Amino acid sequence: MTTHFRRIIQLLALIAACSAQLPAQAPSLDQRAVARVVALNGLIGGVTSAMRAGISGKDVRKPFLLGVLGGAGYGAGKIVGSRGHVATAIVGNLTSGIGSSVVANAGRGAGWADELMVPVGPLRARFFRSERDRFALSVNATEAVVAISTFAHRDLSIDWKRSAAAGAFVFVTDERQIRLRGRMVGGVANTSVIVIGEFFPDAQAVLRHEIAHVHQHWFMQENWGRPMEDAVRRVDFIGRWIPSWIELGITVPVLYAAEVNAFGYPGPLRRAQENEAETLARR
Repeated sequence: MTTHFRRIIQLLALIAACSAQLPAQAPSLDQRAVARVVALNGLIGGVTSAMRAGISGKDVRKPFLLGVLGGAGYGAGKIVGSRGHVATAIVGNLTSGIGSSVVANAGRGAGWADELMVPVGPLRARFFRSERDRFALSVNATEAVVAISTFAHRDLSIDWKRSAAAGAFVFVTDERQIRLRGRMVGGVANTSVIVIGEFFPDAQAVLRHEIAHVHQHWFMQENWGRPMEDAVRRVDFIGRWIPSWIELGITVPVLYAAEVNAFGYPGPLRRAQENEAETLARR
């Protein structure tokens, strides 16, 4: 286990060194805020891995420790990715994806690098240590449907520059306000798709806020949604009809709907996510 920890720490140190070379004009977070985000995400990663291992009847100690490291890496990637530049999107998606993967691998009792995932919009690039399969590209069906329906919306246009800076599709409104549950907002993230108000006072802060939500969604889908959806795949009369390159992606939206039904809007999960996104947007 010491070897695993040393490898993970070396990987995170390499990513941190790379992020130090990112655009100097990108604003910096307060060091205490960075520490809080990384620590909290580390705890979430540890608890997520331990719970999944416990449900499977495995010892939870090693999964918890590996999950903490993976969660911290995911949190660091989210901080970098939300800076809103092309270089930070590349490093951020890579870092948060690897961190999320470590959490998932720890929870199912696999090696920390058994399967590594990098998200780009509705796409997932997966790298395996298996001798048989080394690489696979899959599509999250729910995210793809949201992206296609947003493309088709006549009052929205895609912003390719901001999309490259987010690592996900970003659309802007066509002289139209965005209203969410009766109040005007600067932007909204639906799964991995972002919509920004063209004339909102600080569009860059809004973009950083919504990028954070996209990273939150990716983590939840990988560690909460995908395990349940993989269980559905193992049911013969269902799994045979779903190609291996399609990921359902329906669990997280259903979870949000259940939260609203139980607690109203925003529920406790949404409030926590909003607070973190606000922290990452304030630079």
